[in-house]
Amino acid sequence: MAKKTGNPLIDTLSSLKLSCTLLFFLFVLTILGTLYQVEHGLYEAKHIFFSSWFIWKGGVPVFVSGLTCMTLLAANMLVGGLIRLRITERNFGVAIIHVGIALMLGSGMVKVLTADEGNLTLMEGEQKNYFTSLFKWEVVVWEATPTGPSAPIRLSDEFLTDLGGDEVRTLKSSAFPFEIALSGFVPNCRIEPKGPMWQAEGPVVDGYGILRMGPNKESERDIAGMHVAVAGQQGILWGFQREPWSFQVDGRTFLVDMRHERYEMPFTIRLEKFMKEEHPGMSMAKAYRSDVTKIDATGEEKIRIQMNEPLRSENLVLFQSSFGNQAGGTYSVFSVVDNVSDKWPEYCLWIVTLGMLLTFGRALLKTINKQSKARASAAGVNS
Repeated sequence: MAKKTGNPLIDTLSSLKLSCTLLFFLFVLTILGTLYQVEHGLYEAKHIFFSSWFIWKGGVPVFVSGLTCMTLLAANMLVGGLIRLRITERNFGVAIIHVGIALMLGSGMVKVLTADEGNLTLMEGEQKNYFTSLFKWEVVVWEATPTGPSAPIRLSDEFLTDLGGDEVRTLKSSAFPFEIALSGFVPNCRIEPKGPMWQAEGPVVDGYGILRMGPNKESERDIAGMHVAVAGQQGILWGFQREPWSFQVDGRTFLVDMRHERYEMPFTIRLEKFMKEEHPGMSMAKAYRSDVTKIDATGEEKIRIQMNEPLRSENLVLFQSSFGNQAGGTYSVFSVVDNVSDKWPEYCLWIVTLGMLLTFGRALLKTINKQSKARASAAGVNS
């Protein structure tokens, strides 16, 4: 058993009581998150109970969340395994196991804090070098010129979602001769003709207003909206609008659009062919896969993406997740994760395996040697 070091911080961080407490908290969070997602959806449950530091109610933290518990548990494993354990030849394998588990928890924290997730939807023959978020939004501003659209200015989700109520954010770029004011972000809404039976969120523009809706259980179905004002002109932005909002300043035409946030990829993916196998006598898919071409500076590469066989390249992972049909034919949908720690859990498992081999292998050899000596001793007595 590890002895106390005399340092209160190290002894607390490495204590078995802290380990058990944190594991119990994670057990409670798992139950609460599971119950919560039944009514509110997986995304909200994940965000509240596992991807944040604290659970908040009325602006006050009421309980630790998964990120706090896993961070403290990683510190507990490292401090307990490397400092308080006092590594010797006998417990070297146990120390390695502690390190492997701590690094695995750390890789999860890196993913939560830095990874971007979304979807890539392609028709056969179509290609893209970006994927789109399922939950985050962005506002894009560009100029329509005779030679084509100018380079867009993008305002990411973090600059939009805090603009509730009367909050206004004014932004200016040297590329445009105006200031743009954004306000009244609503996470899920419809744009409707203003009538007497409902209250619009913010000002009514050309007879239309923003009708706030409750959140969907599947958060990816939420459609955000907000108000925009430029040079005395007002407009409404909506994530499901067919055309960007356009306006003119000094005889120049500019456009503003609201859409799911986009993340550029270091390569382009072109869908060559989508294939689906169905259960006999049914239209239900048994398996589906996509033949794609990965295009980058080095050339083109033919790759097949299918269930449990994703494309991994440059911290990006593309999974075959679903498909659908529309007027133009069948399209393929890939779930995309940009995660620098994608392979870290695998490396951590190898570290834990090494520690277990050293720990239990040593004990196994001792048992084998002991039994061999016992059999040799018994044979000598019998003879």
